[in-house]
Amino acid sequence: MPWGGVYGASKAALARLSETLYMEAAPFNVHVMHVAPGGVRTNIGAHALEQLSLAEYSFYSPWRASMIARINHTQGADAPTPKQFAARVVRAVLRHDPPRYLSLGAGAWINTVLQWFPRGLVLWLMWKAVAGSPWKA
Repeated sequence: MPWGGVYGASKAALARLSETLYMEAAPFNVHVMHVAPGGVRTNIGAHALEQLSLAEYSFYSPWRASMIARINHTQGADAPTPKQFAARVVRAVLRHDPPRYLSLGAGAWINTVLQWFPRGLVLWLMWKAVAGSPWKA
């Protein structure tokens, strides 16, 4: 997603690490489950909004409203509380056949669906939907 490159890259790195651990631990009958959280209702959104300061002349000023909307969406009413999120994870882990990949939280479903689309299309859709580019393409 725009404005979340470092955060997104760290999540992607953890996904690949989980896959590798799954393969390496399988011969020892150790199962690895990757949890890919979407939005969870915590104070991180409020803190991010407090830290979001853009100078009036900033290159990113045209997208300030989009940045705020994205932060607010991940912390919205459809986002589980930490307690709800943890309970769902524990239920999944304790299942007879737990999933290798668990994606839950606000907006998590869209990433699960979009992983099957061509990357170029996904990037274009994310930019249009989230950033609303002021540039003419």
